[in-house]
Amino acid sequence: RVFKLFRHADVGMNEQHVALIGLNVARALAHAHEKTHRDEEARGADYFVPMHGDLSPENILISNEGRVRVTNFFNARAKRRVACKLGTDYLSRKMSHQAPEQLQKGRADERSDIFSLGAVLFEMLTGSLLFSGDSYLTIQEKVLSADVPTLTSTKVEVTPRFDAIIRKAL
Repeated sequence: RVFKLFRHADVGMNEQHVALIGLNVARALAHAHEKTHRDEEARGADYFVPMHGDLSPENILISNEGRVRVTNFFNARAKRRVACKLGTDYLSRKMSHQAPEQLQKGRADERSDIFSLGAVLFEMLTGSLLFSGDSYLTIQEKVLSADVPTLTSTKVEVTPRFDAIIRKAL
């Protein structure tokens, strides 16, 4: 809901809020990644618990008290099948947050989640999608080329250090 308000206003959030939300999301992802590795070790290499693989603003909830939660962890595969039936707008938004290897190979791992977090943080700061276009192919080409603008070039006031953190995630 918070993200929708900013998106509709076409403005970004301030750096301190984005950093706090991003830190909490990163902690949730780290916990999930650690759990995935523990489960793989306990059950053998053939057993696979997927990473989030579908991180987007819609999967980040913020309570009235400011607690940050990441939802829909193990539904990424099912969601992609449903997304194809929901239409262009939904799928385009999802593609805008997916890592290049996800679009190429259809597989997600820890790095994919970090890339998605970087795309979400960029969107939170700027109020617009990092990768957008009028078709799936256009968005896919932009993601695969990884032509990421600096936040300073988008006229967003952000410290160089935070800009570097987001660029490293991407």
